[in-house]
Amino acid sequence: MVAEGLDKKPVDWISKLTWPLFMVTNDSVGSMSVAQSFQNLGLVDYIGGIRQNNPSLLDVSVLAAFWAVVTSLGDNNVMVILDNHISKPGWCCSNRDGNGFFGDPYFDPNLWIKGLTRMATLFHRVGNVVGMSLRNELRGPKENLRDWLRVSVTGKLVFELHWYAYSSGTIWEDGNANERCKDAMDKVMSKAGFILNQGMPLFVSEFGGELSGQNVNDNRYFNCFFRVAAKLDFDWALWTIVGSYYLRKGIVGMDETFGVLNKDFSGPRNASFLQRISALQAPFQGATSSNPTRRIIFHPLTGLCIQRKPEQEQLQLGACNESEAWTHTHRHTVRMRGTDLCMQADRLEKPVKLSTNCADHGSRWKTISESNMHFSSNIVGSNVTVCLDIDFSTKTVIASPCKCLREDST
Repeated sequence: MVAEGLDKKPVDWISKLTWPLFMVTNDSVGSMSVAQSFQNLGLVDYIGGIRQNNPSLLDVSVLAAFWAVVTSLGDNNVMVILDNHISKPGWCCSNRDGNGFFGDPYFDPNLWIKGLTRMATLFHRVGNVVGMSLRNELRGPKENLRDWLRVSVTGKLVFELHWYAYSSGTIWEDGNANERCKDAMDKVMSKAGFILNQGMPLFVSEFGGELSGQNVNDNRYFNCFFRVAAKLDFDWALWTIVGSYYLRKGIVGMDETFGVLNKDFSGPRNASFLQRISALQAPFQGATSSNPTRRIIFHPLTGLCIQRKPEQEQLQLGACNESEAWTHTHRHTVRMRGTDLCMQADRLEKPVKLSTNCADHGSRWKTISESNMHFSSNIVGSNVTVCLDIDFSTKTVIASPCKCLREDST
């Protein structure tokens, strides 16, 4: 019930918090002090850290501490979606934890509505609270379509999607990454993404993976996710910022390998991931983007975009908010908008250049591979097929032989 990390950093650092239903429907739970909640779990070693970093929270109720974290996030211009994960406080989730579906031991629908109403009333006038996740991942042996369809919500409704690498098992490790990406995208679109085509909003309220960089399954999934997130421009929330937990599955101080922060909350677990994800924090489409009709060329592996090198006819990766706008014409040329310049593959393993000669087949580009993440052309004056690639030592865009188009699992 208490936000993670209060023993390690002041409340201004904290932004991961979910809430159990009993916190607002059971007075003995909601009125319990923060100190008492730790004592009840035998976690007295954390009390000293909270006294040092957040002394004002130690003796207030867990509900008051929750309020303090939400309002602190508002003071730091962070929006909050109140996320009801479970009813009985504990780690979520399993199919048989009693919290999964209507009629489970800890999931009384009437009590659920009562709790949602109380939480909505409590935070009604808190400006940074922008929404409420009604319940996390309905599941379990009692789940059925009939009861799903009985749930009726009106008003400002947003659909939610959770998408992880393990949503598709370990498929990313075994096959061609581009083919696996298409399979995963097709599955996501058939189960959730289709509502975007019906004009309804979709919020990816959980995604994430191991940030060590050593997990092949998660690494390949991230490339695919970033591609889809940039194209569809949906809102998202990353699981998770926290570096460790007070108690998870019986383990005290358990490391969170998905966490943006390291185990002691002293810094980022993976600084390059923060750079990579920053591009997705700004909208690419819609009325709030800097230019709703502006097209960019996004590189999912780095989170950067193609831009012109200063005073040169070459291209490089750089910040997406500083990228030129591009147009992919019906003749398959890729033109820098507002100029006569187009991308041209001039020589193998050499920089792609900007040219005014846009009639040569070296200036015609098509998306290939199952994932459509390869941009392909031919070297000027030859039939050698190449794809856009990156010289990572200089971040220069070059023309290289196309790799991993199909079957290859490396």
